[in-house]
Amino acid sequence: MMEELDSKYPNYGIKKHKGYGTKAHIEALNKYGPIPHVHRKTFHPVSDFFIEKTKLF
Repeated sequence: MMEELDSKYPNYGIKKHKGYGTKAHIEALNKYGPIPHVHRKTFHPVSDFFIEKTKLF
């Protein structure tokens, strides 16, 4: 599953960190945002992303 996600979303480096909250994973989330239907909204950096988006509107 992770290799499939990595090939579909290569900018996130999923193959290397397997979805764990590594520094590279957090940096990719900050740069590209969460992947819909992949990243859990309850994961702290992802929930922060949605809170910030809500503040814009």
